[in-house]
Amino acid sequence: MRGGGGQARPPGAGPSAAALTAPGLAATAAVDTPKAILELGSIVLLAAGLAWAARRIGLPSLVGFLAAGLIVSPLTHGLAVSHSQLELVADLGVLLLLFESGMEIDLRRLRHSGVRAIAPLQVLVTTGLVGLTGALLGLPPAGAVLLGASVGLSSTVVVAHIVNSRRRTTNAATERALEDWAGIQDLTGVVLTEVALVVVGFEGEPGPLVVGRLALFGLVAVGAAWLLPHVLRAFRAHPDLLLLLSVGSSLSLAGLGAVVFRLPLPLAALVGGAATGESPEMETVREHVRPFRELFAVLFFVALPTLIEPGELGGALGWLAFLAAALVLGKVGVVAGLARAFPLPGVRPAQLALGLGQLGEFSFAIAVIATDHGALPASVFDALLVVLVASLALSAVLARFGAPAPAR
Repeated sequence: MRGGGGQARPPGAGPSAAALTAPGLAATAAVDTPKAILELGSIVLLAAGLAWAARRIGLPSLVGFLAAGLIVSPLTHGLAVSHSQLELVADLGVLLLLFESGMEIDLRRLRHSGVRAIAPLQVLVTTGLVGLTGALLGLPPAGAVLLGASVGLSSTVVVAHIVNSRRRTTNAATERALEDWAGIQDLTGVVLTEVALVVVGFEGEPGPLVVGRLALFGLVAVGAAWLLPHVLRAFRAHPDLLLLLSVGSSLSLAGLGAVVFRLPLPLAALVGGAATGESPEMETVREHVRPFRELFAVLFFVALPTLIEPGELGGALGWLAFLAAALVLGKVGVVAGLARAFPLPGVRPAQLALGLGQLGEFSFAIAVIATDHGALPASVFDALLVVLVASLALSAVLARFGAPAPAR
């Protein structure tokens, strides 16, 4: 997942890039499968136990997930777990989360959302502020843009935990704004990532060719979003087939984007999920898929802390301080400022800003893409991982502070 010595990583190098390709999966299959299954099962059980303990003391369950990752990570010299297997778990976890997050995006609802204009504005402002500062600190243009986009996006999983928690203090208006804002952030992040890929010359290809491929895939996705609801309508009396057809179509579209149009798989997964279209049938599908989100989240959140290399943190302290300040000032501050400048009925600006005050799954995916293509040095990636883990836990807790929500 990173190069050595704090240098920019060669394109395609490292286990993270390999894990998302057929050769990488084949290599992974060569490991001791029974032992890998035992380790994975043990980690999931550990995560479940720590999540239960976290809830008992009033903390969100995802704090327990992250704690499980810390226990088995090199930071604590914990359990002897295969590092490469955990990297694969993180990759698969983030892909599944992005796919599920894409399916949760309701474009019809977002078109009428009160944050439909200010949410993309926040991403652009945060990307601009962080990207410009990063460029002044020596990052290449594409790397600076991708780093800014990573900071500008939030975690849809954390937002879901906040709005569904029994201990939440948010009101209904703030919860709706949180969900809509996070969904619009992801869509804006897709566009920014595509722009940066054109700048960097994805896979060494010239910009115009990359633009052409992205445009063609966009047309295919729009066509699928139009066609799929009409097809699903014919299967509304068969919920099991409805689920299989919608998920299979979305996965096929994501695979098409990655294999034929050569998009990064995380980007294709999010677009594939979002292209399921808008129909009453899709709400039925979402209800069936939502229970799996917690498992996907466990895989991702547990694996995240294990990717932090203690020996590399010494050279990343400067970037760590920069990213922490960028998150607080360039994102939390910007969200709070926009929420006050463009007030929404019933929305609490402070809780909205704290609820979005973390890096997210898509932030991680963008950072991996940037590092794999040499746009970000490994030291920046290491620093981003630390800020990602810390912000996930802190924002879920801090968002609970505020006046109790009215009874519903």
